[in-house]
Amino acid sequence: MKVISVPVSLEAMKRLDYDLSIDGDLIEINLTNELYDEIWKLGFFNEVNSVINKNIDDYENESIDKKEELELLLEIVLKYLDKDIFFRELYELIKFAIKYSTGVFFFF
Repeated sequence: MKVISVPVSLEAMKRLDYDLSIDGDLIEINLTNELYDEIWKLGFFNEVNSVINKNIDDYENESIDKKEELELLLEIVLKYLDKDIFFRELYELIKFAIKYSTGVFFFF
């Protein structure tokens, strides 16, 4: 299973760095392989990788935790909102990460 996580605080983000997260530290979206494949086919991850210079794919963990990058990610997600409810959920997670100065972590 693939997971997208957003720490709820800077302390939670530090614990995540050391794989020491506790209950309540993370807001997460779990992606089935089928959903991941659908999103991949839409070109979403390729666009994120290209625009933000990341490497989100099947076998990589990646993070987006700079405010400018999170804002770019938000703009990209806006283009996909009508494609799947996943994008609306991701949009809310990104807004949360920006508000609390944390990040979005892709564990694929």
